[in-house]
Amino acid sequence: MRRGIHSGILGVWLAIAGWLVLNLVLFLGPLLVFVGPLYALRERTLLDYGRLATEHHLAFHRKWIGEPKGAGDLLGSADASSAADLNASVESVRNTRLVPVDRVALIQLLAAAGLPMLAVIATRIALLGLAQWIVNTVL
Repeated sequence: MRRGIHSGILGVWLAIAGWLVLNLVLFLGPLLVFVGPLYALRERTLLDYGRLATEHHLAFHRKWIGEPKGAGDLLGSADASSAADLNASVESVRNTRLVPVDRVALIQLLAAAGLPMLAVIATRIALLGLAQWIVNTVL
């Protein structure tokens, strides 16, 4: 009897795993079309923003480091703020995802596909047998 419960549970879990993988392939697979264009766009944009940031930072260096000025002048200037904003823009481009799906969306998809499988587990495996298997496996 014990062997039957174990093989029944294993078969159900394998079927559920296959169902979840199938859902991932069906719903996320088409999004893989965007990987190439997003990669190319990210690389091109990083080069463009990198050039702009380099020019901006060199000008900032020439203006504030190269020519000695008082610290009070920098406090009233928007130059340091624009450098920080430009750095944030470059970081935003650098963090662009190649697959337009985040972890939360992935978990939601798996939950939506997996929750109905609880009914399948309940119909295929006796609740008492499942509880005994969990207790024996965990303990």
